[in-house]
Amino acid sequence: PLPTERKYDFLFLGHLRKEKGIEILLEAWTLFHTSHPQANLCIAGFAPFGFDKSKYTGMNIDFILQFLSDEQYFNLGSTARCVILPYTRGTNSGVVSTLVTFNNDIITSDLDMFKSNSLLSQELMFECGNPQALVQKMEQVLQ
Repeated sequence: PLPTERKYDFLFLGHLRKEKGIEILLEAWTLFHTSHPQANLCIAGFAPFGFDKSKYTGMNIDFILQFLSDEQYFNLGSTARCVILPYTRGTNSGVVSTLVTFNNDIITSDLDMFKSNSLLSQELMFECGNPQALVQKMEQVLQ
């Protein structure tokens, strides 16, 4: 059974490759956090490159930068209010089919692979590469 308690307002889940848009998410979070300091974000997944967490200290971000076990993946996904997939490139994403089972909102960029996925809400898609557009969708979810 899925846990009912939501631990995170927002969650990024997955391998932190460049095309996953992690820089877009962090730029958006920097803007979003100033007007929503109580909101929290978790960024979870293996980071194949050096990643400087220090500049995000005090911004309510939990970083879990490691390979996630199935149990960790499940627990994180099921305790997040909203998952953010700010990808800048991609052709398909198996992560969507697992995330929809958690019954949380899913914000995605407007890549064709997401637009053609009937499991995703078109209303929660933002312009690819645009941090301000992502902030608007995050605000929409928190209302």
